[in-house]
Amino acid sequence: GLNTGVFLLRKCEWSRQLMAEVAALATPSIRRQIGNKGRIAEQGALTWVLHSQAKKWKDHVLLERNFTLNGHWMDYLGKWVKGGRKLSQAVWGNDNIPFVVQYAGCQMCRGHSENGSWHDGGVRKCHNAFIESYTFGDDQVLDAIGLRHLSMDTHLVRANPGSELYQRHLRMTRCLPQFLVIGTQKGGTSSFHWLIKTGWHDDIKVNNGEKEIHYFSWDDNFKKGPLVYQQRFDGSGDRLGECKRTGQENQVLGEVSATYLDYPKAAERAAQLLPSAKIVAIIREPVSRLVSSFNMKWQGGICGKLT
Repeated sequence: GLNTGVFLLRKCEWSRQLMAEVAALATPSIRRQIGNKGRIAEQGALTWVLHSQAKKWKDHVLLERNFTLNGHWMDYLGKWVKGGRKLSQAVWGNDNIPFVVQYAGCQMCRGHSENGSWHDGGVRKCHNAFIESYTFGDDQVLDAIGLRHLSMDTHLVRANPGSELYQRHLRMTRCLPQFLVIGTQKGGTSSFHWLIKTGWHDDIKVNNGEKEIHYFSWDDNFKKGPLVYQQRFDGSGDRLGECKRTGQENQVLGEVSATYLDYPKAAERAAQLLPSAKIVAIIREPVSRLVSSFNMKWQGGICGKLT
C-alpha cells in the first residue's frame, strides 16, 4: 500500500533484492539523481524503484486494494465494536475492520491537540485511541486460545466462558468467594458481616479474622496474589484451588469490603479473578450515612462531632 508505510513481503531472495534496491537510495549520489534536494522517504523510494525498473519489479508487485491499509489509530477512536466484524462508523468510506492500523508518530497526536500544540487532553485522546486499537487487535489473537480483554480500555484479560481455560479457571478459584459485599461505608456492612459470621445463616460463610480483606482495592494486598487471598478462608490448602470444606460443600462463601465500591481498580480486578461472583451493595439514606461517616472521622480525632 503506497503512502501507508506498510510493506508485506514474502521471505525470499526476490524480496531481499527489492529491499536492497530501496535501501540503496540512501546513498547521496542516487538521491541527487532523483532530486528533491537529496531527501526521499521510504514510500518514495519504493515508488521510484518500481517505476524506474518496472519490468524487473513492478510486474511482480500487487498494490493492495481489498484491505484497508491507510488508517491511523486516531481515525478509529470510538468506532471499534468489541468482538464485532464491522466498525460502528465508516473510516475512509469503509466500515470493514482494517488490516493494519498505523502509528503516525507524535506529530499526529500533537495535531489532534488544541491549536496543533501539545496539550494534555490531546495526548490523552491519542493514548486512548492506541489502547482501543491495540486491545481490539489483541483480542483477535487471544480468542484463538480462549482469552479476551475485559473491556476496550484495559490490558487485563480473562478466559472466554465455556473455553478450556475458563473451566480451568473455575477449578483454580473454587475456594474463593462466590459473592462480594462491596459497601457502602457506614451502610451496615459491619452488622451484615457479624450476622453471617455468628451463624445467622447456615448456608453462608465469610472470611476469618478482620471483616475487610481489601484484596481487590489495596495494591499491597493485591500484589500478594490469590493464594494469600484464599488462605483468609477456612480450610484453605497450600495451592490455589485446594481447600477442605468437609460438611460445608453447599455453603456459599463471601467477603465484605466496603472499599470495593469506589476504589478505581477493584471492579476490574474482581471481574478478572471472580467473573461469576455475585455483587451485593448495601445502601443507606444518604444524609444519615454522611453523618455517620463524619462521626467515624471524628472518633479518629480529625474534627468535631455532628449530631
